[in-house]
Amino acid sequence: MQEASITGFFRTIFIILIIILLVRYVTRVFMPYILQYLVNRSQEHINKKFQDYEQQNNGGYQNQKTEPEKKKEQVGEYIDFEEID
Repeated sequence: MQEASITGFFRTIFIILIIILLVRYVTRVFMPYILQYLVNRSQEHINKKFQDYEQQNNGGYQNQKTEPEKKKEQVGEYIDFEEID
């Protein structure tokens, strides 16, 4: 059976601290690039959705705006009849 030694304990603590410091350093260096990539990607996605929506609705809206409204031809007067008891 193995016994725990004080040097093994300090060695483990030292390795854990080195890993934590390394992760913090790598995060500080690469996180701005990762965030910028994610922001650009979501912005492109939103712009694409907006352009698709604009193309779908702009065609119908533009036709309604440029074409003159068709007036219905009136055939006669409207007469409201009431029932007499």
